[in-house]
Amino acid sequence: MKFIKIQNFLVCTIHQPSSEIFQYLDRLILLKDGNLVYQGQTYYIEKYFEALNKPIPSFCNPFDFVLEVLTNSSHTAKDLNDNYLKLCEEEVRDERVKLHEEYKFKEIFNKDNLRQVNWFVEFNLLLKRTCINYVRNKTLFVVKILNILFLSLVYGAFYFGIGREDKQDRIFQNYVGFFFNNVSTSFQNGIFSVIFMLPLIKAVLKREYSAKLYRISSFYVSLVISVLINSIIFGILFTLILYLSTQFFFSDAVINMEHFGLLFVMNLVDFTMGQYFGLFIGGSFDEEASIVITAIFFTFFMLGCGVFRGNSTIPSFISWLFYISPYKYFMEMELKLFSDYSEITKIIPKLLDFNYGYELCISALSGFTLVVLILGFIGLKFYTAKF
Repeated sequence: MKFIKIQNFLVCTIHQPSSEIFQYLDRLILLKDGNLVYQGQTYYIEKYFEALNKPIPSFCNPFDFVLEVLTNSSHTAKDLNDNYLKLCEEEVRDERVKLHEEYKFKEIFNKDNLRQVNWFVEFNLLLKRTCINYVRNKTLFVVKILNILFLSLVYGAFYFGIGREDKQDRIFQNYVGFFFNNVSTSFQNGIFSVIFMLPLIKAVLKREYSAKLYRISSFYVSLVISVLINSIIFGILFTLILYLSTQFFFSDAVINMEHFGLLFVMNLVDFTMGQYFGLFIGGSFDEEASIVITAIFFTFFMLGCGVFRGNSTIPSFISWLFYISPYKYFMEMELKLFSDYSEITKIIPKLLDFNYGYELCISALSGFTLVVLILGFIGLKFYTAKF
């Protein structure tokens, strides 16, 4: 037995105390194979083992019984740990109900909910916390930067110098291939950068929202705005490396800043829309289902991008793919943007039946973003309704 005195508390580690010593213990921490099995008041341990269908017998040293159960039980350490966490959740819910009943007639509680601060205070605090966590997690930040740099360098090497091509057949193949990969890479990276992060976010949301610490709307809006940090970093690095390596429309080795700025904005918006789509998918479904559903949407968006089959030749019963694919609208705007800067590329949008125009493309993408954000909020509302 080892004793450690901490201020007015006495902590001891012990393997098998007697029943006499057990009576003097206020709190217990039980471990099995390094997993936490129980932590709490001594008197509550009887209820814990009753939940395992192993009640402590009368006139028995509780520690002898506990040790026997932990060493010889058919329950694994993970099963015991899961059971403990389940009991903790039940205890927290019971305590919350008791507190609400105790104070419901006092003025500190609102009749409809328990919040004291207004929406903007919640939003401000949540946004600050999200940005601080983003900066504080240096490992994740570095990994994201390296991922962007790696993708940019690979694509830059693959399409190196295509901006200097002068043959019509090579320009068509290279330009269309470049812009399709540019659009799809930005969008898909945006989705996965959020989907793989959402399980941790939802775990925090479950703990905090169940305690009524804030509204789901303030949490969601802060999340929507905070992802713009990712978008800005991605847009700058990805666009700069690709633009320099492909040498699109340089004038005497000088970057055309207007052209570069427009491409940066398109990549930023594309990546941001991907992140919002990831919020919708990841917020509405669990992790396994999110991957499957995302793959289905990728297929729809890719087929509807307008590159693999023309709009005028596709059967009418499947032509709706052209209208729901954000790839289609981004592809048209980027190809038209580049065709405005070079005579030899003006024919490309016509060959691909890209005839929507900038105004319609911008309107369609704005509508797509709005719908996805609304669906993402509804998905999180359904998720939090189970708390």
